[in-house]
Amino acid sequence: MLVRGKETDVKLITANKSTQKSSKNYTQSLAVSILFQTKTGRNIKLLFNNNNLKLEHWENELDEFLILIREHYQDYPNDKISKKIKDLSPKEYYIIYVILSPETKELEFHDDITFLSKIKK
Repeated sequence: MLVRGKETDVKLITANKSTQKSSKNYTQSLAVSILFQTKTGRNIKLLFNNNNLKLEHWENELDEFLILIREHYQDYPNDKISKKIKDLSPKEYYIIYVILSPETKELEFHDDITFLSKIKK
């Protein structure tokens, strides 16, 4: 799945008059994401960065995320996911986004507001 997603060339099409809606700084894959639901019903979406990251980084990101998911279901509420999202927006309809930092190669957790501010930089 990751190999095909990494190789897939996806284009985002916008209306002629709404080109400002697509961010020039959005580098996450438009072909691949993984959605997971926490024990409390929050949706978490794992995104994969297209810029400067190799397939091996995507594979490591997925492996790390799967470990966190398993831990979440076994150790809730004392797991790493619960601790990482506790300071994010409590609004249940907000998606929690998980991205791999291109600089540190560590997973970062964002809610809608922190994610949008990150990609608008």
